[in-house]
Amino acid sequence: MSALERFGKGVLGVILAPILKTSPTNVVREGFSFPLERRFGRILIVKQDDRLGNLILMTPMLTALRQRLPRAEIHLLISDLYASVFRADSRVDRLLIMEKRRQIRNPLVLLSFLEKLRAEAYDLVIEASDANNFSFNNSLLARLARTELRVGYNKRKNQGLLNVALQPPERPGHATEMYLNLLRLFWADLATPEMRVDIPPEEIEWGTSLLSSLGFQVSDRKVAIHLGGRGKKRLPAAEVVGLSAKLSREFGMRLVFVSGPSEEEYLFQIRGSLPSDSVFLNGLSILELASLLANVELFISADTGPLHLAVACGCSTLSVFKSSDLDKFAPRGEKHRQVRRFDGDFPLEELIEKVGELLPVATQINRI
Repeated sequence: MSALERFGKGVLGVILAPILKTSPTNVVREGFSFPLERRFGRILIVKQDDRLGNLILMTPMLTALRQRLPRAEIHLLISDLYASVFRADSRVDRLLIMEKRRQIRNPLVLLSFLEKLRAEAYDLVIEASDANNFSFNNSLLARLARTELRVGYNKRKNQGLLNVALQPPERPGHATEMYLNLLRLFWADLATPEMRVDIPPEEIEWGTSLLSSLGFQVSDRKVAIHLGGRGKKRLPAAEVVGLSAKLSREFGMRLVFVSGPSEEEYLFQIRGSLPSDSVFLNGLSILELASLLANVELFISADTGPLHLAVACGCSTLSVFKSSDLDKFAPRGEKHRQVRRFDGDFPLEELIEKVGELLPVATQINRI
């Protein structure tokens, strides 16, 4: 975000927050539930987050809401950065897309968006911020939406912007459960669905055709590896060379390295030391990456947005956690394994052991 964008956001907050903080916030704790099941015909979920992983971790809430209210009209307010992930989502009836950079630079565009938001009327608005992180934009947009019931997590800075605020637990659970707990205020018996994104069939076929054009065969065991992640999350390049050699030699896997612009130079340093039949893909769009992940047997990564996207695409994953909270963000289920990495240590042998555990349950689509 540029300095101009930060300034515009700050000014907007200073002007609007005192005006909109007009209703008292009722703070409730986990285990509370509304005494009567309310009728929700139209629901808005506010989640304009620029982090892919957080959006994917929210998808079980979408599934649970659609299962509980199959006839409800569900709208999702998100940023334009990852809106493509939800364009074909069968759980969402309408996307409200915030073009944040354009709106900050041109107030008329922002006013037009807010006018459209205010034109809608909802029975329930869910401010779907993480229990441990405050999003002023999310709270403000939830307050601007026309509804009598706004639900989210209780934060010091969002007092008066929500009607009902759930007190964050002292010990945070898994991120998917934190989103679902907002729904459990109304339906205490909700189960936990898996993370899921709906990929159009033509997008999946794009990945199939791509791998075929790169020389992959139906019988090939395909593994995608992502070195990226911010700061300490990034996998150490030298150790990835050793891991790649073992994957190729001991398991007969063919490797696909995916990277963004910030990882290209990092990956270039070790390309000559990787198995000769490795493939390198840089700058894939989110849908292209999802299509690729739906066509490989295993995805290896640090705790990044693409890791959670792989889980939502049905791909088996092996993840390396260093600075992130494993209990909060680790993928769950028999198709997923995790290891912890400490300073000066890369758990190569443990990773290889986990690969051996995953292969019997890994699913390969084999569409080529």
